[in-house]
Amino acid sequence: MDCGIIIVILIIIIAILAAYIFLTKGAFFGNEENKETLAKAEDKALLVLDDISYKESEEDETLVLRVKNTSSKAFNNVTPVLIYYSDNIPVHEAWGARVSYFAPGDSRCIRFYDTIKDYDKVEIGMFDREDKATYTDLRDKIEYEVEKSDTPDENGEIKLTFKGENKYDKAVSADFEIAYYSEGKLIYEDQFSELIDANGSFDTYEYYRTKFYDGTKFPEGYTYEVTLVEAVEDIDIDENEIDIPEDTIEDKVESAIFKRLKELYGDDMASAKIYVDKTYTAEQAKNIEGVKDLNLGENDVAFEVSIHIEPAEGADIMRFTVPDGEYNEETGWVNEIHRLGVLKQKNDGKYEITNYGTGW
Repeated sequence: MDCGIIIVILIIIIAILAAYIFLTKGAFFGNEENKETLAKAEDKALLVLDDISYKESEEDETLVLRVKNTSSKAFNNVTPVLIYYSDNIPVHEAWGARVSYFAPGDSRCIRFYDTIKDYDKVEIGMFDREDKATYTDLRDKIEYEVEKSDTPDENGEIKLTFKGENKYDKAVSADFEIAYYSEGKLIYEDQFSELIDANGSFDTYEYYRTKFYDGTKFPEGYTYEVTLVEAVEDIDIDENEIDIPEDTIEDKVESAIFKRLKELYGDDMASAKIYVDKTYTAEQAKNIEGVKDLNLGENDVAFEVSIHIEPAEGADIMRFTVPDGEYNEETGWVNEIHRLGVLKQKNDGKYEITNYGTGW
């Protein structure tokens, strides 16, 4: 494909993503070297106030962002998304859970999963969901109090007990946030949802935290704050055909390939563009020579991809041109890299790449 056509296509993709973001505004932030962009986001609809990241397992890192709605409009029925850029090209997306109602001037924490670390900058925005459901802020209909236990329970845990009432004549889904701070900085965050019957009461609890995920204790003098960040009428999802956005199989392949490339080349690779040319399900593979011998599982997918890699300054170009790949001295990119492989679902539901190479 002509380089000019590729550039035009990429420009169109970026334009579509920009137009698709709710209110066409987001907050830009990046790695440590360009954190100052946070200070320039005051005129955006979302302002990033704080961030923490933690690992619940060796492979998965979760990013928590405290954001403020600085616009004059509420976010209503949207999905938070992070769009990662490398060399001004979108290379990855990470999603958060649906936000039903986010009032102007409010701040709240949002968790993002399937995050990456290798990027130039990242944009946070709110995508309008495909269903047409709208929500009303019912936080004023929920009365509650929180009490911290004086002594640990039989498991050595301290409880935060939540008791309250729903003063609304329909069931309400309420989201509570427990944020922990040290010297004004967010260090840990818990959140949970409670479905409260119409005109009903609730009595539940969450554990009070004193340690990080790795078992180390919080700093001395830390504080915590409990907030009811969302309360909306509970809507029958099936009745309203609410569609929770999920990564497509192409997204999963691109993400897995990008991680694989970073494992292979490390800091020698500055950036990469990955295009999924073909995918084959287990059913489709039955009639394709070579692919049918892979014995794909029900959730496995065979793929063919085209890859373009930008080597880092000083890196050995030959690393990226073997066994295929053509170096373009004018652009500094290695193009025409083609790979085949299988995206296989493991027992824990996560994916890994197998049979990766230039042929089946």
